[in-house]
Amino acid sequence: MRQLFLLSAALTIANPALCADQVQPVASSDVYAYELDTVEDWPRTVKTEADIAALRKAVFRAGDSLTVTAPDGTTSTTAKTADSMESLPINAGGLWTFSNPRQKGTVSFTVRHSIYGTLGDGTEVSPAKLMDSEELSDLIENGVAGDGYFFRLDSDSLIAALQLPSGYCLTESANGLFRMNESEDGCRYVCADVGYPIDAKLSGSGRRIYQQDVLPVAYSGDSWRRDPAKTSTLTIVDPDGVENDPYELAGTGVKSIPFNKLGVWRLRLDMENGKFCEATVNICKKFFSVIIR
Repeated sequence: MRQLFLLSAALTIANPALCADQVQPVASSDVYAYELDTVEDWPRTVKTEADIAALRKAVFRAGDSLTVTAPDGTTSTTAKTADSMESLPINAGGLWTFSNPRQKGTVSFTVRHSIYGTLGDGTEVSPAKLMDSEELSDLIENGVAGDGYFFRLDSDSLIAALQLPSGYCLTESANGLFRMNESEDGCRYVCADVGYPIDAKLSGSGRRIYQQDVLPVAYSGDSWRRDPAKTSTLTIVDPDGVENDPYELAGTGVKSIPFNKLGVWRLRLDMENGKFCEATVNICKKFFSVIIR
C-alpha cells in the first residue's frame, strides 16, 4: 500500500493532468443503502405476523448449512448448494433457534403463540403460554387477560422481567402455573408458605454446626437472580487440606455435601457473572453426657 501511494504521488507531480479533480473514475455504481443491527440481546421478540414478515432474509453462501431447532426440540439441517437469500422457516409459536455452523452464527426468536392460535384459553385446564416479558401486559390491554387468568411462562427467568400493570398480582399455582388476580393492597406477587432454616448465630461467613445437623450448600450462577442457564463451580477443601473434585452446577438450587470429617471445611462458589462467595464451616460432633451424683 505504501509503494502504491508513493508511485501515485510521483505520477501526480510528474504530470499535473493526473490531479485528482481531473481524473475520471474507471467505473461507477448505483448508490446502495444498508442497515447494520448492532443489538446483541437474544432472543428477539416476535409479537405479530407483521413482525415475522419484517424479518430480514438470511444470506447463505454455497457450502453453508442452516440448522433449525424448533419449539418442540426437533432439529433439522439443510445444506446450501448455491448463494441464496431465504426467509426463516417460522411456522409456530415458541422458541426458534437458527445456526450456520460454517459462519459460526446463531440467532433465536421467541414467537408468540397468539399468532398461530395456540396461545391457550387462560384457564387452569388450558393455560396461556407466554413467551416474552410484555405479552401479559398486552393481553390485559387488549381485554384478553384479567382476574383469574392462568398462564405458563416459557422460562423460569421470565418471571423477573414480566411486566404486570398496577392493580394486579400473581399467585403461583400448581404444576408451574401462575394465576393473575386483582390486587387490593398493591401486592404484586403471592406465593405459598415456605419453611426454611437459617443459621444466624454468627455474623460472618464462618459457621459452626453439628455433623448431624448439616444443611445443603446453596448455589447460583448469577447471584441468585435465578437464570437457569447461568453456571457456577463449587470447590470444597476438607479439614485435611484435600480439595475435592469441583461441582459444576447450573441454575439456582442446593447441593448436599458429604461432610464426613470433623473440623473446618473451606468452600468457594465461583459464579458465571464473575462474582464468588467463600465460607468456612466447622463441623462438630455433638456429645451426649450423663452426670451421676
